[in-house]
Amino acid sequence: SVSDCYSVLEIVHGLFKPIHGRFKDFIVTPKLNMYQSLHTTVINESGRRIEIQIRTELMNFTAEYGLAAHWMYKEEGEAPTRWNRWMDWFKQALDYQLELTDPVEFMHYLKTDLFENEIFVFTPAGELKQLPAGSTPIDFAYTVHSDVGNRCSAVRVNGRLVSFDYKLKSGDRVEVLTSPKAQPREKWLSNVRTSRARSKIRQWLRMSIRSQEEARGKELLKEELRRKRLPFPKVEALKRYLPLFGKGSLEKLYSSITRGKVSVQEVTRALYPESREKSDDEDSRRLERLREFVRRPVKGIKIDDMDNILVHFARCCQPVPGDSVIGIITKGHGVSVHRSDCRNVRTVEEPGRRIKVDWDNYPGQKFLVSLVVTARDRDGLAAEISRRVKDIDTDIRSGHFDIHEGELSLVLVVGINDLSHLAKVIAEIKGIDNVLSVRRAV
Repeated sequence: SVSDCYSVLEIVHGLFKPIHGRFKDFIVTPKLNMYQSLHTTVINESGRRIEIQIRTELMNFTAEYGLAAHWMYKEEGEAPTRWNRWMDWFKQALDYQLELTDPVEFMHYLKTDLFENEIFVFTPAGELKQLPAGSTPIDFAYTVHSDVGNRCSAVRVNGRLVSFDYKLKSGDRVEVLTSPKAQPREKWLSNVRTSRARSKIRQWLRMSIRSQEEARGKELLKEELRRKRLPFPKVEALKRYLPLFGKGSLEKLYSSITRGKVSVQEVTRALYPESREKSDDEDSRRLERLREFVRRPVKGIKIDDMDNILVHFARCCQPVPGDSVIGIITKGHGVSVHRSDCRNVRTVEEPGRRIKVDWDNYPGQKFLVSLVVTARDRDGLAAEISRRVKDIDTDIRSGHFDIHEGELSLVLVVGINDLSHLAKVIAEIKGIDNVLSVRRAV
């Protein structure tokens, strides 16, 4: 019995010298997987350390054969609440396995969510929620329900508003405020502790990008049909042709059109084969090649957990490798990459449209940057600036200048490899006689 376990512990500590700090009581405070036992380490007559584990027959059976073995073992007089605790834990593990389709992420869940220190917090109704230590209000929200997490707009802990990165403590009373306009933000990923919350946030971000692609693909098909003066078909008619393109749904077809994997001409010819004319078809192919080039994802940028996403660099701030950058989800045009200090980024009010992007490999790729040069005018100055820039392997794409009251203002658009290359170009121009200043245009 449990009382026998503590009696044996008393006898062991009377016979041998216990080592301070090496006693653990997993009977009163079981592990989350319901493991129970008394652990103590003592020193015997020979001075050797010996670990002793004391447990009941049921505890030993579970320790040897695992949680599921409890189904085969019956202990007379066992309290129903204890059985319920075992089954709640097992059911939670099974539910999370179904939600976390990535086996690596599921193993991460087992290690972090179940077998580390835990905290206990309460809902406003007094319901107890168990979370890993270090969990935040976002973790709590997704524990309540996925929709609560996705629509979380603010959180009160013990009656006061807290930030989303607040670390919850045992005994906290947590109230989640929701709004239909609220949506997950990319930066939440750095705040959450549980695999469930992280998985749900990533899933929503992927769906948000996909919905933008679907809307853009449908609009491209409508534009093509309008150009040929053909009606947009009914949903049933479109679905009949899905097998021709290897797609299982209209949403996947529209998304493939945006990514350039399926052309609108192919879809139009399948829907209206009688509208095919040679001259018109040649024009359409040329137009589609141009569209595919424009839609082609740029090199040099990567987005975590998102592949084949339409990406383009913003013209307003002209980011180059080395700049701190951020991605902005745009309606129907994928992700626009801006410098983090771009004024247009500050005007984006919906936080869910901002996503984290990083620089990737970009060998040989050039990035356009506009430079503004001011100088005291002299003969041949503009020509010397152009020559010096070209001498350090920098492409000049365009340029124009203006002279007012003896001061030259020159705007150059140059092809840059990265931030260090840009610094070299600016230093080279600054070293020319009569040059007063050189700066990026934006």
